[in-house]
Amino acid sequence: MPFATSSDGIRIAWRSDSAVPPGRAPAATILLQHGLGLEMHAWDGWMAPLLAAGFRVLRADLRGHGHSDRPAEGSLWSTRQLCDDLDTVLDDAGVGRCHIVGESWGGTAALAFAAARPARTACLAVMSTTYDGTAIPTIRGFAPLVRDRGIEAWSRMMLEARFTAEIDPAVLDWVDRVQGACTPHVIADMSDYVAAESIEPVLAAVRAPVLILAPQGSPFVQADTAASLASRLADAELHRYPGHRHGLVLTGAEIGATELVAFLQRRG
Repeated sequence: MPFATSSDGIRIAWRSDSAVPPGRAPAATILLQHGLGLEMHAWDGWMAPLLAAGFRVLRADLRGHGHSDRPAEGSLWSTRQLCDDLDTVLDDAGVGRCHIVGESWGGTAALAFAAARPARTACLAVMSTTYDGTAIPTIRGFAPLVRDRGIEAWSRMMLEARFTAEIDPAVLDWVDRVQGACTPHVIADMSDYVAAESIEPVLAAVRAPVLILAPQGSPFVQADTAASLASRLADAELHRYPGHRHGLVLTGAEIGATELVAFLQRRG
């Protein structure tokens, strides 16, 4: 697995997949970025439709997650640094301009990236995404929960937030294992950063077309947040998903990937 070294020395794990035959160029490149507590394989259910449509697909482990390096406890987390991480992955992959897709805070980082680096951003898609971490209900309780009761208690809380009772037990077990393997101080430090961060001031600078995939049952991103985000963007399409909670990246993979391909073929 390749590693790209970011501006502060943290190594970001990433991978590239393509079904395009040798000698032929892909339709375009898509970079997929997950959010807090997951890792790049959260996108596995999206891969077949994206590859069948001829895209080269990059997936990255968010810093502190999966195979990426863990920042030291107490390290300063910032949106600027997350944007640098995305830059680093694209540089390492030899990609100039691409489509960027993010879920949860990975979507927030993608929006900030598009605002700061318009030349590298063709289209965007975000899901379960807010632009204002200060407005996320309960976010300030994440770090104390991890520090006082452990990563297992935090993972149990997140499972209820991500999924309804009808979730496939195999998916539930996989997410519980991924979340349970997270480094406690990474979850605590990132949660504290998210709770104090808003990217609202930069949204007007996002000029790329944006597809917003909004679950209607997320306890972290309220139903009206997606509409509020769309109203702050120059060019946005909003698609709502009743019956899904915060884990839309997993529970809505098939329909989400179909919507994404159609959007990119239409607007990209």
